Amino acid sequence: MKIQNVRQINSGALQLSFDCKIPAWGDALLCGCTLFEKGSQRWINAPCDKVEKDGETKYYARVRYEDKDKNDAFKKKILEALDKHLAEQGGEEASPDEDLPF
Repeated sequence: MKIQNVRQINSGALQLSFDCKIPAWGDALLCGCTLFEKGSQRWINAPCDKVEKDGETKYYARVRYEDKDKNDAFKKKILEALDKHLAEQGGEEASPDEDLPF
């Protein structure tokens, strides 16, 4: 897996958004993954849709494994790839303005 287009958000538990390229899937690109941190917990969300109904907001993953253990392992691999990427970048993520090509 390769992490790219890391963007800082730092809004509550939401820390970063990023894209994840998966060479084993023919260079499939998961755009809009997110990293959350709250206390000592860290977790990844794959791209999702936000749905508001009857005053309630829910999020539905666009990409996931139906098997919970496989899905958890998949997210763990993405988190490991993100941590490796951040370590290689010196822990510095791109600022929100740096990802604009113009």
